[in-house]
Amino acid sequence: MSMELEDVRFNHLFQKSFLHENSYAFLSKEELCSQLIRGLQSLQTGRRRKLSEIGNTEIYNAPKRFLPTPPPTAVPAAKKYQPKDLINALPEELLVEVFRYVAAPADRYACASVCTRWLMLQSHLHSSEIKDDEQELSLGSGDELKRILEGKRATDVRLAVVALGTQSRGGLGKLIIKGGPRQKLSKAVSNVGMSSVGICCGNLKVLSVWDCPNIDDVGFSWIGKGCPQLKVLNIMNCPGFGDAALRAIAAGCPLLSSLTLDGCDKVGDEGLQAVGKRCSQLSCLSVSRCNKVGGVGVTAVVSSCKVLKAMKLEKLSINDEGLVAVGEHGGSLQKLKLLQLEKISSEGFFLFGKSSGMGQLKHLQISACPGLTDSLLDSVGKTSKEIKFLSLANCTSLDESKLLTFVKDCTFLEGLHLEKCAFTASAATMTTTLLSSGSRSLKVLGIVNCTGVGAGLLASLSGSGSSCLLELDVSGFTALSDESLVPFLLASGSGLTSLNLSGCTRLTNRALAAVASFCPSLGLLTLDGCASVTDQGIRYVAQGPQAVQELSLAGCDVTDDGMVALVLAKGSSLKTLSLAGCGRVTDRSLLVMKTACNALEALNVKDCKGLSRAKLEWFEAGLWRCQLCY
Repeated sequence: MSMELEDVRFNHLFQKSFLHENSYAFLSKEELCSQLIRGLQSLQTGRRRKLSEIGNTEIYNAPKRFLPTPPPTAVPAAKKYQPKDLINALPEELLVEVFRYVAAPADRYACASVCTRWLMLQSHLHSSEIKDDEQELSLGSGDELKRILEGKRATDVRLAVVALGTQSRGGLGKLIIKGGPRQKLSKAVSNVGMSSVGICCGNLKVLSVWDCPNIDDVGFSWIGKGCPQLKVLNIMNCPGFGDAALRAIAAGCPLLSSLTLDGCDKVGDEGLQAVGKRCSQLSCLSVSRCNKVGGVGVTAVVSSCKVLKAMKLEKLSINDEGLVAVGEHGGSLQKLKLLQLEKISSEGFFLFGKSSGMGQLKHLQISACPGLTDSLLDSVGKTSKEIKFLSLANCTSLDESKLLTFVKDCTFLEGLHLEKCAFTASAATMTTTLLSSGSRSLKVLGIVNCTGVGAGLLASLSGSGSSCLLELDVSGFTALSDESLVPFLLASGSGLTSLNLSGCTRLTNRALAAVASFCPSLGLLTLDGCASVTDQGIRYVAQGPQAVQELSLAGCDVTDDGMVALVLAKGSSLKTLSLAGCGRVTDRSLLVMKTACNALEALNVKDCKGLSRAKLEWFEAGLWRCQLCY
């Protein structure tokens, strides 16, 4: 009985729309759809026909016995017959019913190419609503299909085209949407576009959304409804994303393994509790600048997700209890970043360090946390002895004796990075003890813009077990001179692959002569701000390490003579070169670089006043693979 009523209603809608009286009165719903689909079949060959061309009655090919005989009328010879767009006169409900009989993805995409209205109707038609008598509609794996919509191209229409068009090619596997300040809010992606993704992209595995203020919980909830294969979700600077959307995604995406939330002010503890309850396979969590997130939500995730290995917490409302819970329940954590957590006191850090659940921790980074004291290092060094990398930044309340104790306890330590830290005692004594008493496996060392560091730092490194160093970063070390660097490179430079000397203003060409002689494996050299380095020093580099691929000379006193010598010797291996602020370099260097630097991928020539714009454009056109910044 219900089917009969539906047929009667269908006929009524169709006749009321535009058909002549009694034209199709004796046809069933399936017969009416069959007549309309005949008109759509012309689109299957890929032709884009105008609406005026598909609007005449010939397309429907209706039986002649049902067509009324029009009365004879006189048509003026000068007036041409203009066919009407009869199909688009149908209501959306009837068009959707017709589209349900178009099963092949290629045919659906052809129909969607007719106009925006058909595109939106097709993109919001779920695969379960399509009638396919021959075989079930398959979307494939979608592992290799990736689409990026950025800036002005990030609109609802384009998103619908991507969502629907990729169905015929196996479905979309990775989608990145980047809005931004240049995009007009009226044209930016909204809930309409996100609903197209949720309906058409059932195999979506990776979704990243940046700067899309028009999408709120309603739009993001479609991802939870229609993307059960989702594994990676990155939401950044989307103020409309809140707990409701996070709950829907957690309920509909049980395979979620990586979650990044940055600048989502509506997300709170309730959303993270849902993630902890539903997403048992979560292995990576990053929550930044979400003011409503506190210790309750973080505790729920850490205590429930037993395979959680990496976590980043930045600028949250987490308190001492939340941090202690991370320490107690984070038995699987291997990488932890704590940044700008202002509500955690020194007692909270102390209790966190004493927690017994941090035995697997291998990477610890702490930056700009006012409550951090040296007692944390003392306790963490005893409970997390497998730590391989420690990074401390903007920590002004640290005693170097506690740091040395920590390093001595952590015999597996391979990397140490200290930035903008203040130490009271001799840095030379600190570093000597660091390398000689239990940390001979140290491979990465960074001491950047730290106060209290004396000129004897590198001198103390020589012969103290530092020969295993692979990367050294002493940028901002204004006290470093040739007399300190040369002995160190002589003793420990053979294994270096990366050397950053930015801001070491006392270094001269003599230091580069030592680099060329004692660092044969060097692949990255940074000399930004070394104003005493001239063409002679660049010639030393040209004669030195054969493996140099990345070189930064920003602010150095170099000319065309030095650059020509460098390019002729190392041009075939150079991939990245920075000459920013080198005002004495002219077009002559560009001529040589275009010929010799075939592998160059990036060139920075900002504030190079000796280079003409015409030559820069000529160079850019010749080496189109190279990213030129000027």
